[in-house]
Amino acid sequence: MIRFHVPGVASDQKFFFFRCQLQAQLLYDLLRDVFVWAYERSAQRYVAIRQSLGEPDKFRLRFRNELIEVVGEIVRGRKSPTVDEVTKAASERVPAEHLDDFVRMTIKELDNLHEGNFARFRLRPSEYHSWSELPTKEANMLKIT
Repeated sequence: MIRFHVPGVASDQKFFFFRCQLQAQLLYDLLRDVFVWAYERSAQRYVAIRQSLGEPDKFRLRFRNELIEVVGEIVRGRKSPTVDEVTKAASERVPAEHLDDFVRMTIKELDNLHEGNFARFRLRPSEYHSWSELPTKEANMLKIT
């Protein structure tokens, strides 16, 4: 056993403090290694996920607000999701050269609207449920496709 000589402090106490400092340093090194490992793993996962997602749809990003407004107008107005209704709602918001693609995208979104995604269009549950229970909705959707 190593003996330390410090006046006024017993050697056992000094050994105990030295040992505590050593254990604290080992714990610090271990925690640092775990943090570095977790950070590197997280960075690798981020790169893999980012590559798998691909590029965002620029058309959808460009007309994101208009899509939300038109879908909201159709649902809140309890209108049928027909080409005519969507074109009428979108004609003032979307330039004429992009109107056909926008109408196609909007009808597809209305067709795929369900309880799991209506919130992305800033709709209340009551608004969605009252619109989804319309008897003419399914009949009109069959005419579009």
